[in-house]
Amino acid sequence: KRLGLIPIFQHHIKKKNDDSFLAMRILVMVINRLVCPCAKYSIEKWYSKSDLSNITEMPASELESQKIYRTMDKLDASCSKIEMALCKVISAQENISFKTMYLDFTNQESYSRNHDSELLHYGHNKRGKDELYQVNISLCCDVEFGIPFFHKSYPGNFNDKQFIKIYAPELRKNLDEVGWKNRTLLVIDRGINGKDNFDLLLDSLFDYIGGLIEKEFPTYFEIPKSELRKMYSHKRENKQPLRIKYTSSTDEIYSKKHKVITFYNQENYDEKVEQLKIDLENYKKACEHKLAEFKAEIMEKTFQSNWNNIEKITKKIEEIDKKLFPLLSFHIKSYRFELKWSIQQNEKAIKQYIDKFGKHVLFTNRLDLKDKEILDLFFNKDKIEKNFQFLKANAYTNRFIVSGP
Repeated sequence: KRLGLIPIFQHHIKKKNDDSFLAMRILVMVINRLVCPCAKYSIEKWYSKSDLSNITEMPASELESQKIYRTMDKLDASCSKIEMALCKVISAQENISFKTMYLDFTNQESYSRNHDSELLHYGHNKRGKDELYQVNISLCCDVEFGIPFFHKSYPGNFNDKQFIKIYAPELRKNLDEVGWKNRTLLVIDRGINGKDNFDLLLDSLFDYIGGLIEKEFPTYFEIPKSELRKMYSHKRENKQPLRIKYTSSTDEIYSKKHKVITFYNQENYDEKVEQLKIDLENYKKACEHKLAEFKAEIMEKTFQSNWNNIEKITKKIEEIDKKLFPLLSFHIKSYRFELKWSIQQNEKAIKQYIDKFGKHVLFTNRLDLKDKEILDLFFNKDKIEKNFQFLKANAYTNRFIVSGP
């Protein structure tokens, strides 16, 4: 009642014929999802046994499978209008300001097949499931409470840079519709980079706090840790405060003045070093397995083997993981159709590789923001990450919304 769900459903869902229980049917489906999730064909049975059947005056027969699916089709066609109406209600009731917002992206893999789907496509999957079709999801939430206000599903083969070109004007239109006509500061992921994208954000009345990538701006990542003399502490719920070292400056980025903060996170460094050890060990095992296959083939086929050439073998080993290949030293010999090898860690290359671990570079066009304000906004991004975790959790950790796979 407080959200006005029934009137919102009644107002926004297009009805080809009179269906007096349409809005109530949707509300019951929502309540079912929250308190006792079940298959569509089981909702009628659940409703009959619940006290809702005594309160709503809706016959249980209104929840038979066929009517449920017809209702879902109508709901799908009107979901953006319903979302907008809910945004207006919640922002008014909670007195939400859209002055600063988090914008982030994720993807969800699926076992579905692509039967002419506009959304399901192959793309770079964040959980390493590149062999599966996926859908991308963007989410925009307020910085104070982490309430998700605007979302959009888009094709799984779009990267962040492609998507923002489409979405920036649309997000501005959404904010205008909920009554926010002022500029909005977006805290965004470093996946959005390039002068054109940030110019587009400015044209759409967005300021931004983003991240620079090493490939484009290597000098910031080469700043020695000894030069990061400022200190920042971030309070956490269940852990000790996170303390980082940083430095800040005002520099020209993408032909405009920006405030730039380079910081070092020891915890992030330690995590990445541990992960690198695991990755190197797995890569080494994969290489040894492949070399053993080559050895067996050479011994069996001798002159007819495709793998009598050391350069050819080395190239194939490199293809397994081009990023980790320089971090190992390979000594491969082939003599009288017998392949021998040894693999060791390249300590010098590893030291250079991990030197930039834990370093992050933030930048913003808002020169008036203090260092602490920028870092606070960045380190509180877990508010939007929790929304994603909630969406992507499995049925054991989250019984309400399971978006995949």
